[in-house]
Amino acid sequence: MRTGLSGKADWKLPRKLLVAFATAAAFQISLCSYSGTAATAEEAEEPAHPQQEPPHAGEEEPSAGAHEGETTLMTARAAGKAAAGVVIGLQDLLEIKVFQLDQLNQTLRVADDGSITLSLLGRIMVAGLTCEQAERRIAGLLEARYINDPQVSVFVREYESRKVAVTGAVQRPGAYEMLGEKTVLEMIALAGGVTRDAAKQVFVIRRQPGDAPRSIALKLDELIYTGDPAVNIPLQPGDIVYLPAEALFKVYVNGAVGKPGALEVKESEQITVLQAVTAAAGTTERAAERRVQVIRRGKDGKKQIIPVDLKRVKQGSAEDILLVKDDVVFVPEAFF
Repeated sequence: MRTGLSGKADWKLPRKLLVAFATAAAFQISLCSYSGTAATAEEAEEPAHPQQEPPHAGEEEPSAGAHEGETTLMTARAAGKAAAGVVIGLQDLLEIKVFQLDQLNQTLRVADDGSITLSLLGRIMVAGLTCEQAERRIAGLLEARYINDPQVSVFVREYESRKVAVTGAVQRPGAYEMLGEKTVLEMIALAGGVTRDAAKQVFVIRRQPGDAPRSIALKLDELIYTGDPAVNIPLQPGDIVYLPAEALFKVYVNGAVGKPGALEVKESEQITVLQAVTAAAGTTERAAERRVQVIRRGKDGKKQIIPVDLKRVKQGSAEDILLVKDDVVFVPEAFF
């Protein structure tokens, strides 16, 4: 599509006839095309229009369609720079616009065979192409049949084919787009980081076409604290990052401590009386540290009282006993 000094498009066919063809084709495609390729009206949102300066004297004011086409081209090109080199994949949501021909504008998903179906042009294979390559392919087909030098923009609204699922013991589990290379640690960070109950391993589940899924086990401590590149491996589209949650048990600290209440402990970890009291903000000035008690319920339900001299524990002259699930550490107050 060429534009002369007047700013009007150079059409191979009469514009009214071409518009009629495009409208009829769009209606036929909406009835007959593969249902998975059509995006819903809610998914299609029009980009915001920047304010335009009034035309200078002697210049023809551009039409609303021209403004919209120019805005769309600029938006698509800016987004294309951010995802340069990323190819279109199956189930990606595409927004396709043709400058000064709104009847050919469509928002649709790539079918499972890698194709899309456009008004006037029919079925076109786009999977494996970048946005620029798809633009050139569609423009070439339009120029061969209908329009001189068509200006086509292709913008990927959703990279469904380039998502990585992060699930398990993370703050915000979900599927995240992966534009460019991302590592395991980067995807965990996108998901808000790990939760308190995260276990000590991370699993990357990878599926290859024709092969059974395989699981890659990584140590969480090495991943977070050392940043070892051998552990912080790059991910691939379609990977699943799974952080299993570990069971927690509770112990309770009451009495003359700074913050009495329940403490959560991983089953793989251990906690002693002194550690529990320290986690409860330590003892108060009135605490009788020599008369601390651990109240424990046995499997038979009977209560057992275990005396602890916390002062001697602090001095290293007494054993700091380990607590078990549902133990209660009671720190009494001294009476003067």
